[in-house]
Amino acid sequence: MLLYFPHMHPEWLTEAGVSSLPEGTCFLDPGLARPGVATPGAVRLFLPPDAPFDRSKARALLADTLRFGQTVSSPRDLLAQSAINQADEQVKALTPETSSLILAEVERCVSGQVQTPVEGLDPLLLARQRAQMMLLLAWSQEEGLMELRGIGQKLNDSWARLGESVALGDAVVDDDETDQEAMALGRTLSGMTPPDALPEALAWRKLLECYAVLAPGAVLCTREAGIAADLAEAGLEAGKGGVDGLGEDVQVFRAPAWKLLGNDRLPEAKPWLAGQVILAVLPSSQQ
Repeated sequence: MLLYFPHMHPEWLTEAGVSSLPEGTCFLDPGLARPGVATPGAVRLFLPPDAPFDRSKARALLADTLRFGQTVSSPRDLLAQSAINQADEQVKALTPETSSLILAEVERCVSGQVQTPVEGLDPLLLARQRAQMMLLLAWSQEEGLMELRGIGQKLNDSWARLGESVALGDAVVDDDETDQEAMALGRTLSGMTPPDALPEALAWRKLLECYAVLAPGAVLCTREAGIAADLAEAGLEAGKGGVDGLGEDVQVFRAPAWKLLGNDRLPEAKPWLAGQVILAVLPSSQQ
């Protein structure tokens, strides 16, 4: 299976970008996609079978996290309050203990802390829970970034229209100071663009670990040239081709997950990261 990485929304790419993806490419769904809703280019959204939370629980857990994120000042306060407020009927899909454990593990992962075993819980199951939770947050943030992009485009279009309506181009006008100022303003506005407000939702390596845990064996493909640059800087070499459905000139990285994640060795607490990950870097011209 070809799975696009690191973005989960086909809408993130342009129409041309989606239509030029290799045949059969899917986008990962952490449990938040609405069944039956059409996607650009009719691409398929893939909910990993090993995802521990069904759609109902995934939506409840994200709603709980975002709700408290809006009312507390720090992630630690959020984690402390989440167990207390789990009794809310709207977010009752998870037990307080499970929610608190998952959120605590997410915090450890984001902050870079070493994972510690939790008594009575399967470490791989906990890793899958944490991975799905992080992808839920990334999905939500990606939606917010796409909304910002839409607002930026509308703002840019408005400025362009305003510039066109004010600017008089190279036409000869009276030497009236107001006319000259209007021309200058028009030329300035027509050439302005809004600031870039589209950083990555999360560092790609943190997302890669989530993909490796939830969708082992999938071939990841990306158009993010920066990922290839980061891997090359880390000393990893890419080969060419060898992946069904991709051209022979496509740059392909093959390595155990822990190496792609930038670790010096396989973490003892995460033996599942020994599995090989295949990451293909597609041409970025049609992104």
